[in-house]
Formats: sequence, structure tokens, C-alpha cells
Amino acid sequence: MALLIEKKGELDKAIADATKAIEINPHYAEAYCNRGVAYKMKDQYDLAIADFGKAIDINPKNAEAYYSRGVTYRKKQAYEPAILDLSRAIELNPNYAEAYYNRGFAYHGRSEYDLAIDDFSRAIELEPEMTEAYYDRGIIYYLGDKYELAIADLSKAIELNPNIAVAYYTRGIAHFNKQEYELALTDLSKAIELNPKTAEAYYKRGIIYRVKEEYDLAIADFSETIKMKPEDANAYTERSIAYRNKREYDSAIADLTKALELDPDSAATYYRRGLVYKDRRKYDLAITDLRKVVLLTKDPELAKTVMQEIQNLGG
Repeated sequence: MALLIEKKGELDKAIADATKAIEINPHYAEAYCNRGVAYKMKDQYDLAIADFGKAIDINPKNAEAYYSRGVTYRKKQAYEPAILDLSRAIELNPNYAEAYYNRGFAYHGRSEYDLAIDDFSRAIELEPEMTEAYYDRGIIYYLGDKYELAIADLSKAIELNPNIAVAYYTRGIAHFNKQEYELALTDLSKAIELNPKTAEAYYKRGIIYRVKEEYDLAIADFSETIKMKPEDANAYTERSIAYRNKREYDSAIADLTKALELDPDSAATYYRRGLVYKDRRKYDLAITDLRKVVLLTKDPELAKTVMQEIQNLGG
């Protein structure tokens, strides 16, 4: 019933039909479940939870009702009741792969990563082609800095579904963190191909191009990031580094000035702009920025370095 509803999108009609069935037979558990599914698909979670609860009252061994209510709680980010319901669904049906997966998702939401991994792994055992389980387990491995395991799971998710842009993106970042820049570039470029609105992919790819001293490509990617996220101070700062390395000092200063408008307490940005002013031989402006660094920084070593720089400039 739920699959049919989703395909046709006739949610209001499904609700009306289920309501009529309930009026005829108030103990019709399946009708409550079907109406609950329709409410869930309309994001009317409280109504869905009430209907699944009624189905459970009528039939306390209805694994599907516990599962559906658990998923609805998870969508509300009410992870504790979600875990309780999904655990009950698993108790009633120990081979319920989707219940393991969704309970793993709930554990993830509670930052109980080991339990989440256990559930995703069990879901994979039961359904070896469950793409989302590989993907979400890969995310947890990534968050735990277990990049090899993350890459393996994300690669499997991509094998099962080659069109998941976020899987390419995350695998690309894992490669990036391992300093495997060519592999990272390939994945980030694929993520951008699949989803050209992924600002983070342009940003990370820009950093790789900058590290590789391909400054024009880096500038192009940071510019795309800025188009999509004009309030991202980091993108302006990163682009300024590429401009400085190209000796395009005025463009670098303009970007650092914009970054400071967005984040006026960034000692690091004042330091970068001070150095560019020094490059431009605008020593008074350089000294002004470097003094600002001393006032803002909490890093005593940086403060010491900057004080020496100020003295060298005659400040």
C-alpha cells in the first residue's frame, strides 16, 4: 500500500480511504498503518505516530507498525523512542534489515557510533545490496578518522548506485585527508558533475588545486564557492592565497578585506593581509594589520613572530 501511495502521490485520497475503512471497522489495524504511512509521507509525524500506536494497540505483535512508528520518531529526531520501537520490531522479526538500518541511523543521531556500526553491519548481512547502509557506515568510519574503512564502504555504495554525489564527495574528502590528492580530485569532480550546486566540493577541490600550485583552477573553484556561499569568509581567504601566490596582490587584499568584513575578529586574516601589504610595500598598512593580530591572537608564538615582524618593518 505504501509503495503504491508513494508512486501515485495520492496521499489525501489514501488517508480518506483508510479513514473510511476505520469507520467501518475500528479494529482494522492495517488501515491505521496505511493511514499512518500516508501521514508520515506528508511529514505529519504526530498524526502518523498516533495511527501506528493505534495499530499496535490492536495487534501488539505487528512488527511493521513498530517499525513505521520507530522510523517516524527518527524523522522527528526523537531517537530514544525510535530505538525502542525499532528494537521491538527486530525482536518480532530478527531478520528485519530495514529495522536494523534505521536503528543504526538513530544510534548515529545519538552519537553512539559503535552501536550504529553494529546495526548497519547487520543490515548489510541481511541485505548485501543495501546502498544506504554502506554509505552511512562509511560516514561513521570517516567521522572516526578510519579513512580506509570509510573509502571501502563508500566505494561499495558507489558501486551499487553510481549517482550518489555525496558519496563521491565524502570519499573525496577521505582521500584528501590521506593526502591522496589525485584520487580526491577525481571524486570531487565527479561529485560536482552529479550535483553542480555542491559548494563544499568546489571549495575542497580549490584547496587541492592550490596545494598543487594550479592557482587559476583554484581561483575558479573558490569563485564558484563564493557564488553559492557569499558569506563564506574561508572561501575569500583561500582565494586570496592563490592570488598572492600569483602576485596579484590587489585582488588578494580585496578578498582578505571582504573576509574581515565577514569575520572581523580573525587574527589569521589580519596577519595574511598584513603580509600582502608588506609584499606591496605598503608598510604602514602592514604594521596596522600586524598590530591588530597582536591584539586578537591567543597564540603566544604567533604574537611573538608578529612583534618581530613589526620591528623589522620599523613599527
